[in-house]
Amino acid sequence: MLQALPNGLLCVAPQFVEAIWPHAERLIAVALDRSESDFTAAHIKARIDAGQSLLWIVWDSALVGAGTSSIEKLENGRKICVVGTFAGDGWKDALPQIEQYARQEGCSAVRIYGRHGWVRQLRDRGYTQPWVVMEKKI
Repeated sequence: MLQALPNGLLCVAPQFVEAIWPHAERLIAVALDRSESDFTAAHIKARIDAGQSLLWIVWDSALVGAGTSSIEKLENGRKICVVGTFAGDGWKDALPQIEQYARQEGCSAVRIYGRHGWVRQLRDRGYTQPWVVMEKKI
């Protein structure tokens, strides 16, 4: 049903998104409201349903975190993994597994579009803020 990774991170298989989404959506909706995002939970779900994004959850005897990632091919031919809309707990400790996934997919970097608060929390993990985006070369 779910692919378990260390630190409680799980990548939700597409056929199980419908069962997990209502629980993940609660966390994601709060994050979108806090960040005054241009996106809605419905938009994020549509990207997951279309196979454009993966749904990740953090499990610690209950769902404590949720977010998405997508692989993007840039105009210059580089592939990057974009981490978006992570909410709740445990997502910082899950980043190494997402970075590993990105390497396996041939990405040269992990990029996070997030709130300014993420910069302070992720600077010590090798992320920088080139503009309003944090990126880590992998």
